[in-house]
Amino acid sequence: MKNVEHLFSLEQELNKLLENPKGTIMHGLGIFPGLSNLLVKDFYLEHKNLSFINLGIRYNLFSGAGKAMCEMMSKSLTNPSLYISKDKIMLDKPVGEKIIMKWTKNELSGNRVALCDLKYINRKKGLDKANTILSFMPKWITSIAKVFNYLPKYKLTQKLLYLVFFFLRGSLLSGVSTKMEIVVSNGKVNYSLILDNAFVSGGESILWISTEIIKPKFDIKRGIYCFDEVCDLKKFLSFQSRLKFNNNITYLKS
Repeated sequence: MKNVEHLFSLEQELNKLLENPKGTIMHGLGIFPGLSNLLVKDFYLEHKNLSFINLGIRYNLFSGAGKAMCEMMSKSLTNPSLYISKDKIMLDKPVGEKIIMKWTKNELSGNRVALCDLKYINRKKGLDKANTILSFMPKWITSIAKVFNYLPKYKLTQKLLYLVFFFLRGSLLSGVSTKMEIVVSNGKVNYSLILDNAFVSGGESILWISTEIIKPKFDIKRGIYCFDEVCDLKKFLSFQSRLKFNNNITYLKS
């Protein structure tokens, strides 16, 4: 979380100091944050006077993942969860309030947790309420997630959780593709991205596309920027559909 705030600070300071930067540095290049930012941006564009937003991430826990994802999981389940209330970021228990969201197939519960995405969402001022929500497949895992609130609040706890997650997802299940759904909702309208293989269709393609759009032919400003400042969802999906390693991404509105 602090790293994201540091990036925002660097972005503002260095872009003012550098009169003629020779290169481009981008952050927010992942699935969440990354693809999630593009989906939130798309939602903002079509809902100008937005005061409430939920960002939900739902994925299969019994699937492959790398070190960074396993570290993020261990921190999200042990650090205080975050939410926005009247433009201010508030703290709650690690696995916070239970929130029902409408996913593609049905309504399921998730829990408010600490995701870096909330810092990106907070760039938009005037929000009365915003949550970042995590929901797992299979759903029984979500129903018992609050047990993490009773773990000792030590760095060692995070380290041990990371080792467990990495043994499970980085070793035993490393060959299992990760099905994922990203949903942005204001309680009435839902925008969704469904990824058949999140770390290929989302992770790898966003890195490749980022290198393409900073090429001179796209006339991207030099300096430090978040990926969603130089790309939108329409452009991303257009690029992604042409990749040789394309795995299906479905974009839905409901």
